[in-house]
Amino acid sequence: MYRLRALPLPQQTFVALDFPGFDSKHQRVPMTKTKQLLDRLVAVEKLVLRIGAQVMLIKNLKQGRLVNGSVGRVIAFEEIGKSQFEVAKEDNNRKDKDRLLHRVELENAQSTNPEHSQAQATKWPVVQFESGPTLLCVPVSFTVENSAGRVEAQRDQVRVLGTILE
Repeated sequence: MYRLRALPLPQQTFVALDFPGFDSKHQRVPMTKTKQLLDRLVAVEKLVLRIGAQVMLIKNLKQGRLVNGSVGRVIAFEEIGKSQFEVAKEDNNRKDKDRLLHRVELENAQSTNPEHSQAQATKWPVVQFESGPTLLCVPVSFTVENSAGRVEAQRDQVRVLGTILE
């Protein structure tokens, strides 16, 4: 955290949106258990980044090219639709775009809650990956599934994890 604070501003905070799913008895999972399940994920509830921060992908993007563990640096924070950079998404997967639109709708609906709206990002990190591409990294879904394959909990968060490895 010390090295992150040493980087120049601006700083952006990305707060995950967490959703309960259903257990094996088709009952809605209580939010307290949802939080416990989601705390096991590598996708953190609150991510703080600054320009220059070294980050690592925590979900595959392009098989063989941008995979879980790929490293890059945050070079900017930009809005969706106003960025010149391609949005990071999985190969042949429209779900990320659909989930992102859903998240933006949720943020707009919750903007009357000052505590929630202050924590939500309007700009997302632009990451220059060591393997070459520069991408706008937007939220994606991370899920916890039960033995029957049903989603018990879901966290929507940016697919990078802030690290300072130097």
